[in-house]
Amino acid sequence: MLIAFALTENYFIAALAGVILLTSPAFVEAARQVRLDATVTLAMLFTVYSFVRGRKNENWYLGIGVGLALGVLTKSVIGLFPIGFIVLWAIAHREFSLPRNKYFWMGVGLMFAIALPWHLYEIVMFEHAFWNGYFVHTVLDRAESNILGGVASNAQYLYFLSTFAAPWSIVFLAGVAAMVFKREQSRHSITEIVLAAFVAIVLAAFLSSATKLAYYLIPLYPFMALFIAIIFGELLKRGTKSASLQTGREIVAVLVLLLGLANTIFVGFDYVNGFHINQVISNEERDVGRLLAATPTEPVYTYNWDYLDTMRYYAGGRKIGKMYDDQVLDESFFLIVHAEFGYQFPPEMQAHLQKVYAGPALTMYLFDL
Repeated sequence: MLIAFALTENYFIAALAGVILLTSPAFVEAARQVRLDATVTLAMLFTVYSFVRGRKNENWYLGIGVGLALGVLTKSVIGLFPIGFIVLWAIAHREFSLPRNKYFWMGVGLMFAIALPWHLYEIVMFEHAFWNGYFVHTVLDRAESNILGGVASNAQYLYFLSTFAAPWSIVFLAGVAAMVFKREQSRHSITEIVLAAFVAIVLAAFLSSATKLAYYLIPLYPFMALFIAIIFGELLKRGTKSASLQTGREIVAVLVLLLGLANTIFVGFDYVNGFHINQVISNEERDVGRLLAATPTEPVYTYNWDYLDTMRYYAGGRKIGKMYDDQVLDESFFLIVHAEFGYQFPPEMQAHLQKVYAGPALTMYLFDL
């Protein structure tokens, strides 16, 4: 809302942008699940807000570096996406004075002062292992292969976007069409072009990645909300000679807002399988944790399952380790695997396995010597 007001100086458009984002189901759900995609979006928005405010008060340019640093510390290269917005804005508005501004370079200094110490510490502590895990695995591997089990095709990804951002994904496309074909240009026309182009570029970046997770799309929704609020906010506020036409516009706007609210509730209460699986997994991790708390003797391991915090919590802080293929089996232990785990245990191990918990997401065995 602050960005919308800074761009338009219009309270109605600012309020409309906030309402649109609050009725964007996937965005609200990601925030409710405390996902870092929502946190990095906050850093991105602060960066953009600092840039927009800095055009009138150059002290705000300091915030660009702060926002970029916090974004990188939150989710690596994703935090650098606002640079694309700034470049698009400079090209569209033909404003190229930013590199000559001292506050901008002071902001760059702040960025390194905030982000560099942690990176240096990790390099000193873990050397090549840090870069392999931090950059090679989380950036390059995800770009080249579907390592986390996201959707497999761009068509499925776009379907997810259209479904879980409805009705605003459809309204966004209508807004792009209106922007292309409208006869008269408004004072916000270039801003609309920048916002639409930024959404398209970020979406293209995610579509080009082999790992396609729904939550990667979260940073798109605030910029879609800004675009929709500006282009349709002007339409709703624009007077017309026909009272019935103006009333019709307002009725359609209210109906679309109600659809957004209804879809947000629908998604938020996990009626959609794409999000419901998270609730299933968390419930099972809780049940497994409680079972472990009641049987505190044997060690506990997971195999190809990296999400341990919920189980540890309900197990009373019990240590849960990860099992590897070359591990020596010289004691009894509990083993937790994914329910659809297709690996065939060696016969000498299978003879000692007893299934003690089975659910849609998790299976736990007791390996009893």
